[in-house]
Amino acid sequence: MRNVCVLLVLALALTGCAVGNKIDYRLTGAAIPVETQKKVTLGVQDAREGVVAGKMKENCVGVSRGGYGNAFKVTTKSGNPLAVDMADAIVAGLKEKGVAVESVALTPLMKREEVVAALTGPRGDRALLVTIGQWRSDTYFSTDLNFQLTAEVLDASGAALAKETILHSGAVAGPQIAGGSIKKNLPLHFRMAIENLLGKPSIVDALK
Repeated sequence: MRNVCVLLVLALALTGCAVGNKIDYRLTGAAIPVETQKKVTLGVQDAREGVVAGKMKENCVGVSRGGYGNAFKVTTKSGNPLAVDMADAIVAGLKEKGVAVESVALTPLMKREEVVAALTGPRGDRALLVTIGQWRSDTYFSTDLNFQLTAEVLDASGAALAKETILHSGAVAGPQIAGGSIKKNLPLHFRMAIENLLGKPSIVDALK
């Protein structure tokens, strides 16, 4: 009987911690190892399948599960689309390195030619396109994170200079009862993903 009571209390605690979680992806402090005198135009496009299909909001970043495994949506703390938070984080990181960078808003439904046209031409010397193919956390007793991010560097004419993709699928945080730790762990892994992707030698060289 005692064990049943403990499990019930644990289930209730998990449910309470699972509801209404919001992750702040804006303040990441990403250390992006890019140094260039060229003007960079940045665009981040959310290409997650659910977002493109209109089945998932752009500010949805995962789920947090209650004691019975029932899922509650996790969103960005800002309320902004994930692509906007990621763009803001990248802009902040590049400006820390003295890079002249301008961010251009891209919608999930924009076609490739529209994206390239929005980022190239007289806007700058280099275009940096980051595509979110996947970004989803799933928190229960531990937190799994699945993501696929692609970075492309284009010249002013739209010609591709470099392209890199990073993937992750698996646990990023250990056992937990309180959901508070995901608010620290997920922004940390967000920052590390940005640093890893934009720190790829081909990307760094292409932006020079």
